[in-house]
Amino acid sequence: MAGIVAMSYDTTYIYKCNVKDLDMEGQGSELGGLMTSGVNGSYTIEESNVNNVNINFNTTKMVSYSSGTTAVGGIVAGACFNQYKIKNCNVTDLTITSNATSTGGIMGSIAGEGCEISGCKVENTNINTGNESHTGMYGSAAGIVADAGDLQNISNCTVKNVEIETSSDNMAGIIGTTFGATITFDNCNVEDLTCTDNNTVSASTRLIGGLVGKAGKINVTNSNLSKINLNVLNGKKSTVQIGGIAANATDSTSIDNVNLEGITINNNTGGTSGGIIAVQLGSILNVSNVKKFNNISITTNGEAGGIAGYSYASPSIDKITGNNVFVSAKRGAGGLIAITDTKEEMPISNITLSNLKVLGSYGTGGLVGVAVNPKLNNITLTNISVSEDSYGSTGGLVGIATKTSNLMSDQTVTSIAKFTGITINKTSNGTNKIVGGTQHTGILLGFGKIITDNININDITIDGTKSQTVGTIGQVDSASDVKNITVNNVNVIAKERGGIIAGISQANITGCTVNKSTITGTASGDFGGIVGNMPVGTTILSNCNVNESKLIATTGHLGGIIGSASNTISGCTLLNTNITGEGVNGVGGIVGHGSNFTGTDTYVKKCNVIDSNISGNSQVGGISGGATVKIENCFVGGKENETFEEGKYAVTITGNDSVGGIIGDPGVISSAGQSMITMIGTNISNSLIKGTTNADYLVGIHGRFSTTYSGTQVETITSSNYTDCKTEIK
Repeated sequence: MAGIVAMSYDTTYIYKCNVKDLDMEGQGSELGGLMTSGVNGSYTIEESNVNNVNINFNTTKMVSYSSGTTAVGGIVAGACFNQYKIKNCNVTDLTITSNATSTGGIMGSIAGEGCEISGCKVENTNINTGNESHTGMYGSAAGIVADAGDLQNISNCTVKNVEIETSSDNMAGIIGTTFGATITFDNCNVEDLTCTDNNTVSASTRLIGGLVGKAGKINVTNSNLSKINLNVLNGKKSTVQIGGIAANATDSTSIDNVNLEGITINNNTGGTSGGIIAVQLGSILNVSNVKKFNNISITTNGEAGGIAGYSYASPSIDKITGNNVFVSAKRGAGGLIAITDTKEEMPISNITLSNLKVLGSYGTGGLVGVAVNPKLNNITLTNISVSEDSYGSTGGLVGIATKTSNLMSDQTVTSIAKFTGITINKTSNGTNKIVGGTQHTGILLGFGKIITDNININDITIDGTKSQTVGTIGQVDSASDVKNITVNNVNVIAKERGGIIAGISQANITGCTVNKSTITGTASGDFGGIVGNMPVGTTILSNCNVNESKLIATTGHLGGIIGSASNTISGCTLLNTNITGEGVNGVGGIVGHGSNFTGTDTYVKKCNVIDSNISGNSQVGGISGGATVKIENCFVGGKENETFEEGKYAVTITGNDSVGGIIGDPGVISSAGQSMITMIGTNISNSLIKGTTNADYLVGIHGRFSTTYSGTQVETITSSNYTDCKTEIK
């Protein structure tokens, strides 16, 4: 049944034909507003319109012209083994109620090659395909074409104010499915689209997309999507994949010069969702020049990403500018990508995002939840909120950089994150906060190998009260290179191991600066202004500074630079900082507690503690709280040429037991595998060393010396001076 042509078997040209104010009701295989279908030949429909048409189609048995399917279209129902070109046609005020397998605002289905649709508009249209099983093998519904077959190009088309409700397998604003073909969208616009899956019929995974549900290769250029609502009413029957542009691509996906604004996805099934694509199965995902990525909201019980939910490709993402992006998922979550499953490097560059909020589980990141080799460059984030509510690592940029389960057996795969040119800011009324799960939590990265350079972080809080490690990087794995990170006004709350730069580091850290920041240790652990713990003896912490900060703990170890050290610390400075370790045994201006065992011995050189206050329970020192093998060319006191009134001191060191101007307790020597302290060229001046009335040890240079080993142990202190200092017991 059709408004003009019922069936054609040869070349047909329809020009400037209009169907208006028509009610159509049919039962069988096909129904079209202008034409039912064409078999063989070529067909052109141009400058024709369908307006104010109501189509009601109901079939109760499988009757089909091809492949056991039924089709309904606002202009054409179906095309079989032929070439269709539809140009400059408009569909307005169309209502379709149908249980056909293919229902589209312009076409139901296409099974020919070389088909094109251009310059067409579908507006003020409602498509409802019911809540019962379809008569055919599959079901699709879309604003323009439901089942596109080998349709290759759609250009200069608009879908506006369209509502689609269905229980079909595929649903989208323009194309439902292409069955693996290549589809190119150019200069297409979708505005005010609502797609609702009532999910009342059991089926395999359903696919919903703003442009296309499922395709092979997808190319989108010069297009705009705005005010898109993609919903699943309930999660009872099927898993649903939802993407702002596409749900699923089996080949490559390329997005260039596309704007997305007002994209809302609600997926309460366990399916995957993405602001651009839900699942990228093919080997290429390129997204570039998205100048408007605004007001994106994605909620799902599966994985979700602002751009992609799950990608088997290594995404390349460049030049994204956005504001107000929200992602909430019950599994992996990322502001851009939830999970990537490829060993290739993943470049993400030139990203500017504001007001980003990501909630997730099992790997959550402000940009990427889980990745093998993320490479981030020139990233600016303002007002970010990232929260992990379960067992997983959390990062303001990347949750975890690690080999995924599919790659574990491949020994050629290495995993390392590379971050350069990163800036994180907060506006006066904005929020910058990371809340970690039970694993590792960081501003940049929760866990993994990492290389950093030129990182600037401002005004952010990291809540790691549930996490194992907390810092700008939660845990730095071996073979990393952490350097040139500057943080200002960062607040770290840590439970086990926390540092403002890193919770634990098994690699070198150099050239990092902490300004006007705070770390608070809430339980027994290792806490430091730069690093909580460095357990590898061959690593070096160098040229790092902590300025005008507050370091607080009630138990464990607490250091101005590092909480617990088994390595070398060189060229670091603590300035104008308060260290408060009430109840802590092992508090130092540079090192909270070190090691005097061979191979993991602590060596501090060329470090300074200036104009700071240090307090703890026992083993409290200006440079080190305890167990440090060598301190060389270090200084505790005021700035050069600084003067003090009588009774005023540059540095105050306070404790109850084993309090020293340089070191509180060099460490108990009980075996030949341990060494006594050697102190060379280390000076203290203008400092007050205070103990309580029950102080067992209180000395200007160090508080205690103890050995239970019968062999020869020699303590060496040379070229070290103690001037203008005072020891005091109260």
